Amino acid sequence: MRFGGILKAKPQHAAQKISVRLFCVTRGEDFWIDQTIEFIVRFLMPRIYRLLVALSLGVSLSAGIRAESLDGGLPAAAGLLVLGRVPSADEIAAAEREGAKTAAQLREHFSKKLSAEKNARTLAAKQAWRDAFGRDPSQAELDAGAKEASYVGLLRAHVKALGENAADYDAVVERVYQQVIRREPYDREMTYWRERGPLPYFLVASALENWAQRNQPGLMVTGGTATVSINSNFLRGVVLMPDEAAALRAVFALQPEGHEAIANAGSRTIVAPGAAELVSNGPIFFAAAGVSVGEAQ
Repeated sequence: MRFGGILKAKPQHAAQKISVRLFCVTRGEDFWIDQTIEFIVRFLMPRIYRLLVALSLGVSLSAGIRAESLDGGLPAAAGLLVLGRVPSADEIAAAEREGAKTAAQLREHFSKKLSAEKNARTLAAKQAWRDAFGRDPSQAELDAGAKEASYVGLLRAHVKALGENAADYDAVVERVYQQVIRREPYDREMTYWRERGPLPYFLVASALENWAQRNQPGLMVTGGTATVSINSNFLRGVVLMPDEAAALRAVFALQPEGHEAIANAGSRTIVAPGAAELVSNGPIFFAAAGVSVGEAQ
């Protein structure tokens, strides 16, 4: 009896299954046995990808990038978009025990949690308001958005409102400049952000922070490609495989709109409302939400 093997891999998709064909020859006949190695794809490849992301950033976990950004993957990112925070390890384990694996299943799981816990709904609503406007909401402002069921739904509604009220969006940009680089924005900078808006506060702040680290904000005018780092002090992110990012965009209705946006989608790797005009350092695919206002540095 003779044994052999052929490894076949068609890398058409980041999560493409890898098929290994084992065969044996006995009595002059070939017998083929197909075996799919799901362990490599479902367990090992995502972790290798996230390790490469960490290395590409040039930092270790202790030296900068948040551990939560590399751990959790799709479940953590889905929880972030529903709850407005990265779910705990116990919460992710609960989702796994329930059999929630796909983006749609994970959204449903965390949405049920949100519906069942009043405190979780309140925290998600406050986080969405802070992330959109850069300030704490009044009770009346919270009540006005009560019909939305998730963090991402609330944030999407707030971003839409900013697009319909130029004065409110200008106020967000002015607040960002005062809090990030301690000066008022120039007229050309207001035009720059209007052309890319509306964006929520936390994404404007993250992009401005990135620009200021590479330039002299006291002497220069903001320009170039608006870029966000997952290491920003103004956001919390979860690194994703490209197919995971695509699945989340589809489930949470975060796909790019319009011919130009669709054409640029390959370099737009941040999964969040209002992120269609931004690129990430790397580029790295990640889901994003803001940190609490008091946490920003």
